[in-house]
Amino acid sequence: MCRADLRGFPSVCRVLERVDGPQRIEDLLGSDSSPLPRLGVLCLTIDDKISALLPPLRVGGGVLVVAKMAGERPRLGDDLAAGDVIHVLNGAEIKDVASLQTQLDALSADSPLVLQVERSGALHFVVLEND
Repeated sequence: MCRADLRGFPSVCRVLERVDGPQRIEDLLGSDSSPLPRLGVLCLTIDDKISALLPPLRVGGGVLVVAKMAGERPRLGDDLAAGDVIHVLNGAEIKDVASLQTQLDALSADSPLVLQVERSGALHFVVLEND
């Protein structure tokens, strides 16, 4: 962090890259990442490695939205955004991508989806419906 000195002039500060820093989230995409066409996003389960790359979460665990999938938007309503953390789907706690997929599969195709997501340190509800 840079601070002004007592005379009001900015101090010179250096920014150094961490040599041993964690990989970027994009580098972690692979067999563990899951496209979820019903939501139109690509997600990762938040494990210790992913958690180390994120700011502290209000609710532990969940599923990180890494990117939106190209193509048509699958539902109407609010949008999920890269960086969102999904914690709850229609009242069911989401611990990992598998539990999110299980909950999605249990719903009928025209069921509305209410997701509790953490975005920029605040909890929000995202509602998705069919047109």
